[in-house]
Amino acid sequence: MKVVGARIPRYDGMAHVTGRTAYVDDVRIPGTLWVKALRSPHHHAGITKLDTSKAEAMDGVHAVITWQDVPLLEYGHLSALGIPADEPLLAKDEVRYKGQPIAVVAADDEEAIQNALAGHVCRCTGYSKIIDAVAATARGDSFDLTETAVGKHTTMATGGAE
Repeated sequence: MKVVGARIPRYDGMAHVTGRTAYVDDVRIPGTLWVKALRSPHHHAGITKLDTSKAEAMDGVHAVITWQDVPLLEYGHLSALGIPADEPLLAKDEVRYKGQPIAVVAADDEEAIQNALAGHVCRCTGYSKIIDAVAATARGDSFDLTETAVGKHTTMATGGAE
């Protein structure tokens, strides 16, 4: 083994330090579309309106994809094994975390993408924060534990402990 303990020259070192190395982001293929997601600005909210008609009509926009365009709205492939997915690919009726994708836009360039994302009409109603389940039930609030990979949809409400 001539390599162990020996100084091996880095043939790409000079290109790295001089900035000549081509990275994936440096490669531009003609005709390739830019894709970006419209993401939720809220931590937890219900989607009351999602209108993509303005964005779809803009020049340079090729596609606007929402949950309605995705037949199997889940990440991964474990549902074939009987394990339900716990996160949708695109938000459907509510967003569960800040930054969750709501819609995806494909366009000719980055400027068209930004205009299309700004042209979306997406209205969300923020939900109240539930930090402590005991305090929330003492206030008389009811809240949902949304479906996960291990549980089912359950509504909790206040009630006496008898």
